[in-house]
Amino acid sequence: MASPGFAAAEPALRFRFAIVSRRAGMGEDQADFDIDRYRALLAKADDEPSRLALIELLIEENARDRLADDDARRQALSQAETIRRLLRNHSG
Repeated sequence: MASPGFAAAEPALRFRFAIVSRRAGMGEDQADFDIDRYRALLAKADDEPSRLALIELLIEENARDRLADDDARRQALSQAETIRRLLRNHSG
């Protein structure tokens, strides 16, 4: 059973899930977000230190997601530049 505090935190977790899904261009079933995992972690966070640890975990995972997004963006730009050069050399 979820802790009473989860009802308040669940919308924020679902909002984060929506952001991650939208950013990754995924549907809810494809995203890398495990709501059950976060629900279990929140249920165990029954004191201030464990709640702070959960917040830190969410921040770290969000930062990792952003780094992965940035890396994918750089890779896509690099591939686009390579294709542009190949097309320019081929047509020129």
